[in-house]
Amino acid sequence: MSSELATVSDCSAAQYCTASDQALNYGGQYIVHWNNKFSPLNSQSLVTVSVYSTYDLTTPIFQRTNIDNENGMISLQPDAQWFSRYTGSSSAAGENQTIFFAVYLQGNDPPAANQMLQLNLTATPEQYQQIQQILHPSTTASASSSASASDSASDAARSSSTGASSSDSQTQTDTASDAASLEDTDSDLQSNDDSTLEMELLSSG
Repeated sequence: MSSELATVSDCSAAQYCTASDQALNYGGQYIVHWNNKFSPLNSQSLVTVSVYSTYDLTTPIFQRTNIDNENGMISLQPDAQWFSRYTGSSSAAGENQTIFFAVYLQGNDPPAANQMLQLNLTATPEQYQQIQQILHPSTTASASSSASASDSASDAARSSSTGASSSDSQTQTDTASDAASLEDTDSDLQSNDDSTLEMELLSSG
């Protein structure tokens, strides 16, 4: 369902009835209104709607032609391509870009940016990460692979460390066991020697 953006208090003397500086969030649906009685829009039944990024005022990020001017409105739904002129921000911060909405007579050139309706294009951190994956799949896949390789290396190092520790522990256990066996053997030998000596003394007596 489309959301109605706030409108100006008096649209009769303005080209755009939707108030400026409002946010259009990624994936949302929004209704933008213009004054179809405003000159020169009142001279033709068909108009063109274009939306430009502040990073590129030459090629629109959205454009639709042959729009019926009678209704004076259009429904917009920002997708990943709306962000395609700039995706350099960190996904952890999300994104907020200035965009410009323009409606003009079919077949004419768009007006200057200062005659367009200024709005904001936004995305949450999670949405912006998804947008970057859509626009730059190879880059994000490479980053993901690098992270996975790093994790695997860390796991292998931990496993090797654990194995070495277990081996050292086993070696220490075996050494202690051997020492105990030697002590038992020495004790037995000493006991045998004492018995032999005692028997010899008794025989001589």
